Order: sequence, then C-alpha cells, then structure tokens
Amino acid sequence: ASKRLQPKDPGKAVSIDLKGSEPLVRETLYHSHSYIKEFELEQIVKEKDEIVDFTVEEKFRKPRKEGTIAIDVTSKDKDGIVDLHDLAFPEVEEVINYVYDKKGNVLLAGGYPEQSIFYVPPMPLPSKPVEVGDTWDSESEWISLKNGIPLKVGIVGILKNLYECAEDTCADIEISGSVEVLGMKKVDVSFLSEISGRVLYNVDKGTPLWSLIRSTEDLRLKDSRTSVQSCVISKLKIPENSVAFLNLPDELKCKPKTDKVETPY
Repeated sequence: ASKRLQPKDPGKAVSIDLKGSEPLVRETLYHSHSYIKEFELEQIVKEKDEIVDFTVEEKFRKPRKEGTIAIDVTSKDKDGIVDLHDLAFPEVEEVINYVYDKKGNVLLAGGYPEQSIFYVPPMPLPSKPVEVGDTWDSESEWISLKNGIPLKVGIVGILKNLYECAEDTCADIEISGSVEVLGMKKVDVSFLSEISGRVLYNVDKGTPLWSLIRSTEDLRLKDSRTSVQSCVISKLKIPENSVAFLNLPDELKCKPKTDKVETPY
C-alpha cells in the first residue's frame, strides 16, 4: 500500500495547464476493460468482455506557434483486439501529430477531421486558476468515424485537493459527465450515459500521473438494448520514477461494474 500523500496548503489559486518541453518523451500505460451485454426482447443474447493493455508514447517537439504544445503520439505494446480509435488513441505504430493549447484543447490532430473524436480534449482543464472546491466544465461534439452518429460529451471537473508529490504539487481532480446523441428522436430510441473518475495531475510538470475513468452506456431501441460498462486506468511510466511515490502495482487492472473510484493516494 502507498503511504498517503500529504495535503498541501494551497495558499493561492493554482493554474492547471498542459505543459511540454523539447526534447521530452512520456510513456503512459493504459488498461481498458469493457463489459458488453446485448438484449433482444429483454433476453440477453450476447455477452462479451473486452480487455486491452497498451502503452501510449508522447514525443514533444518544438511548436511552430508560441504558446502551443506539439506532440507526436503513438501506441505500442498493445495486448488485446480492441480498436484503439474507439478510445480516441492512435493504433499501434500509427503516429498522430497533435497540437494543443495550454488548456488541452486540440488545435490539430494529424490528418483527422475536426469533427472526429481525436479533437475531443483528453481531459477538461480549468480556463483560469482554481482553488480547492472550485468546479469547471467543458463540452465537445464529434461525429463517430464508425457509424456517422453525432455525439456530444459534457464533463465537469472539481479540484478535490492539492498534494505534495515528491518535489512537485499535484491536483486531485474529480471528473463526472455524460455523452448524448445529437438529433435523436426520443420516441424511437433512448441513450443513457454516465462518466465518473479521478485524475492525479502534476501541476508543475503539466501532465496526468494517474487516472481512473469509468463509464456506462445504455442504448435502447424498439426491441433491443445494448448495455456497456467500461473503465480505463492509466499511470505515467516514463520519465522513470514519476509515480514511484504512489507505489502502484506493475499490472494495471480496473473493474467496470462498480460505482466506487479507488484512488492510490
């Protein structure tokens, strides 16, 4: 078990930004677990577990425009058959050249269209300095590359606490929100969605150290229903020792079917 992080006296509001400097390489481990049930006339006709482990590498390069962050992102070491595009990540050995502003908004995502999921910010960052207890929100729309359905996600962030993380300051951020299908006739179909999670963000380095996000989706048509429960857990792997103080297990695991978000701090 990890030793508890020490809360930090905030003193003043903190700015939570995305940061990057050249040359810098970050690697983050991800574990995604989805449990999918399909019903017809309220009888289960199909059940499947989808699990994938993968590593995302970010190589920072010098941005062309001052105040932006340029990152080449690729996935490697994938174990599982899940389509990483559905999780908004590049496939193995595919490189997406991203350009972000310091608030994590996507200005460029390789050759993908601006209406794609790759332009949805990885996590909402507050537009101004925040204190413990402050909230902020973000909304993003995209069109599914798979089926052309227009979607919108709304996310609320809450700064739960500030901690001393080795030499740095970390922000403990609670995430909640939902996805909705746009232009949908409520008579023919209903779609329910819920997102919840926690992120430990290194304020000084400008990067997430650990995150756990859970989501549920329930799509009901006239005689059929699809229920999806999923979770994605991550931890920063490189730079080495970036999360050593958390004493995280080598192997990441998360359970989709639970309401509780367990934090390692």
